[in-house]
Amino acid sequence: INHVKKTVARGILSHLDQDTSAVDQYMACNETSEIPGFYICVAFYQADLNDAFTRAGIYMGAAKGMEKGTLLKESDWTLKNYKKLVAGHNLPGDVVRKFYRSAMQNPDITLNTMEAQFYSALMSQPQLKNEDTPFYIVGLSVQSTKPQQSVLSHEIYHAQYLLTKNYKSVVDRYWKETVTDDDKDKIRAVLGRAYNTEDYIIVDEFQAYLLQDNADKDMLKDFLSYREGLEKELVSAGVDIIRVNP
Repeated sequence: INHVKKTVARGILSHLDQDTSAVDQYMACNETSEIPGFYICVAFYQADLNDAFTRAGIYMGAAKGMEKGTLLKESDWTLKNYKKLVAGHNLPGDVVRKFYRSAMQNPDITLNTMEAQFYSALMSQPQLKNEDTPFYIVGLSVQSTKPQQSVLSHEIYHAQYLLTKNYKSVVDRYWKETVTDDDKDKIRAVLGRAYNTEDYIIVDEFQAYLLQDNADKDMLKDFLSYREGLEKELVSAGVDIIRVNP
């Protein structure tokens, strides 16, 4: 985050009397050492972040009322409105590959500038061209409508759910055996305001909102009684829960 701040600030300050829109669209992506195949991408502006990843997120099937595999044009109001709201992204590698393949094969879809730059800079790398190589993308921005620590921790737990050994099985079992049916319905109703309500989405969002930083200020703040129990079961299963340093 600090690297992106400094890079963009230097670019703007050294060209104060010129068009710096190209600098505005700067985004850096780096693989983490904690989770192999896990990339954190940081844009300066939230608008650029959402230009890069919102359409792929909708294609994944997370957006309310949108089926998996939906490709929206840039002019679509659902896409435009999600871009106004979303503060962070999490995208499994197989979704990213399928999104770009589908978009490039569809004559009615044109990649926007940020989507094209992301594909050129990251997706063209040899290790990610291999279809058997798993990876995960998390995106956030310097200028954000939500605290960066909340966004980053939330998105990291999505990555751990897919990539970290034992994590998903513990969460799935906890949801099935510990969360009451009444609370499952309530959680589904709360999350259903923004997300599709298939189990694979709800359970993943449940654990990410529960474990994230500042969970007491976000969507599942009324269900934090489940947090300690889930943390204990993850630790008992040998899972190293990644924490974001302030």
